[in-house]
Amino acid sequence: GLAELCKQRTPDKKVFISPFFLGRGIFPEPLTPKQMADEWDRIWDVCGKNIDICAFQDGTVKLSEYDEYLSEMKKVADKHGIELWSNAETFERDVRSLFQPIPFDVLRKKIKIANRYVSKIITFEFSHFLSPQSIYPSAKNLNELYRKYYEEKNR
Repeated sequence: GLAELCKQRTPDKKVFISPFFLGRGIFPEPLTPKQMADEWDRIWDVCGKNIDICAFQDGTVKLSEYDEYLSEMKKVADKHGIELWSNAETFERDVRSLFQPIPFDVLRKKIKIANRYVSKIITFEFSHFLSPQSIYPSAKNLNELYRKYYEEKNR
């Protein structure tokens, strides 16, 4: 109902959601990529006409399974006319109880996978985990490596 209300109140604006995958990365009873796609197909059968953009958070699935989840979700998003984005989490979930910025090679892999299926990639918690002004020295380094990667890519 919230997406419908947003459309009614601001019909000239796009409605964006950023859910997470119920993947093996975190959940004790995960859904396979196909089960996840089937679930969202049912959800979007009911409310998809009010959703314009969906950016799944990638941190709740194993990187080795991320491609398969996005592949399945791309089919369902296209079926419902929903633009698929990615919400790249730039923090580690598995290593420590205190979240830290991810290594750049992990971010680069996430970007390469997502670019096959999505039109845009956004991130959560930029200010903590990817900003040059972050309190984490590793975030400053991640930002430098990210910028360098895109500068080289766009030459």
